Amino acid sequence: DQTFVLLADWAPDQVTMTHADALVELFFRYVRGHGPVGLRDFAGWTGLTLTDTRVAAAGNEGRVVPLRTDAGELWATTGLTDRLRGEDLPPHAVVALPGFDEFVLGFKDRSLQLPPGSFERVVPGGNGMFRATVAADGLAVATWKRTLKPGRVIVEVEPLAAPPDPTDLDAAFAPYGHFLGRQVEVRQAG
Repeated sequence: DQTFVLLADWAPDQVTMTHADALVELFFRYVRGHGPVGLRDFAGWTGLTLTDTRVAAAGNEGRVVPLRTDAGELWATTGLTDRLRGEDLPPHAVVALPGFDEFVLGFKDRSLQLPPGSFERVVPGGNGMFRATVAADGLAVATWKRTLKPGRVIVEVEPLAAPPDPTDLDAAFAPYGHFLGRQVEVRQAG
């Protein structure tokens, strides 16, 4: 069944923005969700010009900062840079991500997310079909696929780089098994 609602009933506190203010806010939200990120990533994700992108970045003074990195200039929120300067950073979890996840898809330059030479294995044939990945410490370290069996799901993990510890892989896929209501069996290919 379809249900229709009035936007004003479900989201009554609408904000009206000028075009310039909307660009600034969109850039901030993209950087907050994807950062550190390059200007070309934002332009590619939104379809905006680099001119509009630079205007949006400049309008976020005090909320985002440019970082000089080996990968070029990347932008991050001031909150992220404050956290990175802190000494109590939690360890990065190993996470199982679906195909088409923003972790890889949300960037024009994927060199920070993928090990060198692995793009073809994540996007076979370069046809836009992104395989599911496993990420560890901010890097896609494997792809994965599933096979459903009665009462269980077999997850086959194919490493792109040094594979995570099997215990970490089991922990990464446990929520998936719970969601499916099946036992998970993780196997590493090769």
